[in-house]
Amino acid sequence: MLDRKALQALGCWTGYRLEGVEWPEGEGRTLSLYLKPVSKVMYCEQCGARCQQIHETTVRRVRDLPLFEYRVVLHVPRRRVWCERCGGPRLEKLAWLGANVEFGVRRVVGGK
Repeated sequence: MLDRKALQALGCWTGYRLEGVEWPEGEGRTLSLYLKPVSKVMYCEQCGARCQQIHETTVRRVRDLPLFEYRVVLHVPRRRVWCERCGGPRLEKLAWLGANVEFGVRRVVGGK
């Protein structure tokens, strides 16, 4: 099995680190990865302004790309920031997670 350091390197979760790993037991084929925000710098997803204050945080389950024979589910704390420019709470911008992720699937960024 891959260790936490290898999984972190594969993830490309800018601004987040891998906090916990739950390998499937028995017949289950879903690998759960628990992320934690480490970046103190936050930007509004709507206007791109730098934000200082967290309005609330909720954990969102996001299906990621498969890893070998495992389905991968990320448990991502999504921060809603208070945006002075927009005048209210907005989701924090995450380059590796689309703004309106349908069905909770992470988009693939980069690569040419």
